[in-house]
Amino acid sequence: MIRLLLLAVVAAGLVVYFAWRRMKTLPGNSPAPRRQRELKLYADRPAIAHPVAELQRHIGEKKVVPISATLLEKLNRITPSQNRDMLYYPCRVVTRDGRVLDRVYVQPREPYLTHWGKLPFDDPHKGWIAISEIIDIEESPLRLPPKLADRIYQQGETKMGVHMFRVDFRQETSRAVMTGNAVDFIPLPEGVAGADVVWVDPITGYDEHTELGPRYYWSIYDGVEPT
Repeated sequence: MIRLLLLAVVAAGLVVYFAWRRMKTLPGNSPAPRRQRELKLYADRPAIAHPVAELQRHIGEKKVVPISATLLEKLNRITPSQNRDMLYYPCRVVTRDGRVLDRVYVQPREPYLTHWGKLPFDDPHKGWIAISEIIDIEESPLRLPPKLADRIYQQGETKMGVHMFRVDFRQETSRAVMTGNAVDFIPLPEGVAGADVVWVDPITGYDEHTELGPRYYWSIYDGVEPT
């Protein structure tokens, strides 16, 4: 009698188990891994237009060379933002073939490697433009004001590799933004410049209205060309 009861319990357990397995295979019933759920926002939204996508991911040689003294002088006129020991120079650059790129970080090699670990052209997630392809540099009109970018950096990451914050504009509008570890370039409404951002505050989550940060280029140099 006890044996029959045990067999019945085992059989019932097997029925429940296989029914559960069957439910998991039905459309809409398979639970996505945590990372999939977090990235679903990206998958469900249209691609954001940005220079890296519209042109190519790499411009020029995958080689770090010295910057010209003229370009370095112009670069040093730009007020950098700061994340601990890393200074960021958000630039607008003009290339040899006449392209104007509004979202480019121009950085010296050693601080960049100390902070990021490998060069941009060795990272499949980064855009690269060789410093030898650049003929002019000025401050990007699309950058966040340095003090506001510093505020975000000082608050630290919302989660690993991600900053989330609310941006308030001079036009009395605001939007929620999600970027990677570099925060100086954010998605801006049409006709709005970076200087129109008047305040930023960290947020702790995102939804379908959160704007994803635009992509940008890195240009790394090593030393200064002899004159």
